[in-house]
Amino acid sequence: SIYPRADPDVLLVETSSPLEEQIGAVRRQVQGVYADGHSYVQGWISKWIGIEHAVENRVKSIISPHESLTPGLLYVGVATLTGSILTRTRALPTRILLPPLFLVFSARHFLPNTTANLGEYLGNLEEVYLPTLAEKHEVAKAHSEMAWERVKEKTVGVRRKVDEGVEGWVEKVQGATGLKIKETLGL
Repeated sequence: SIYPRADPDVLLVETSSPLEEQIGAVRRQVQGVYADGHSYVQGWISKWIGIEHAVENRVKSIISPHESLTPGLLYVGVATLTGSILTRTRALPTRILLPPLFLVFSARHFLPNTTANLGEYLGNLEEVYLPTLAEKHEVAKAHSEMAWERVKEKTVGVRRKVDEGVEGWVEKVQGATGLKIKETLGL
């Protein structure tokens, strides 16, 4: 023919060398290990984020929105440190017991709702994880309330007797001096 022949199409057949096959296998294994490690770490990160959200929600449920924490916590801290300062030269039991008492009472005074919420939460934890201790705690609360009521009853009785005694003395003084003390005091 008078026309030049077209060059035949060159068909390249890729053949990989054994080194390439080994490198490819190692690369696929490394990628698999990396993917497994990445998913493992992501699982732990997800768990940690879940824990953070749970803690955040719990703290938000304990803190009262009606109380300002900034001055309240500052006052509680100052009161607790005051307890430590006042007891630094006292006996060891006093030094151990008084600062926590200052902490509890100052928290109940300066942050009453938050302290009540925290106490309720700790009570629920106690009921769930330490039920026998929770029962003993409830018995102790009941006994404390009964003792407090007795003290109040005795106080009323003592006050009545003191009032009667004072009234008797006022009458005696009034009878002896002629002063109208009873009317002045409103007895």
